[in-house]
Amino acid sequence: MGDHQRLVGRMHLPCGGMRQLEHVLAVLPGAGLVWTLEEFQGIGPAPRGLSVPEFEQMADDGFRFESWDELTSFAAGLDQTIWCRLVGTQPGGSEPEVVVIAFDSSEWEVLVRPQHAGPVRALLA
Repeated sequence: MGDHQRLVGRMHLPCGGMRQLEHVLAVLPGAGLVWTLEEFQGIGPAPRGLSVPEFEQMADDGFRFESWDELTSFAAGLDQTIWCRLVGTQPGGSEPEVVVIAFDSSEWEVLVRPQHAGPVRALLA
């Protein structure tokens, strides 16, 4: 991921709110990518009618979202993301285009190509 920029920002906002996964996804070039959740712990409903423990186990094994819409709908339903590693790749590709990481309900880290860094930088500032 040599040509990616690493952008970091706090989840907790000075006004008392939180930057949620749905906010991070809203500034990413996500449509058209294949999204795989490689780690997840959070609060909110799991997709596809799964129980939360089932979903968290599936994420540890690599949970692939069927579409950008499924991912953004899942993110919109979350109350909190505690731990997360979400990877977006081109269809048929192995090199990540985007990596979103949540650390212990405190910080977001986003690895993104330079041409897409501006909106992410603005969000995480």
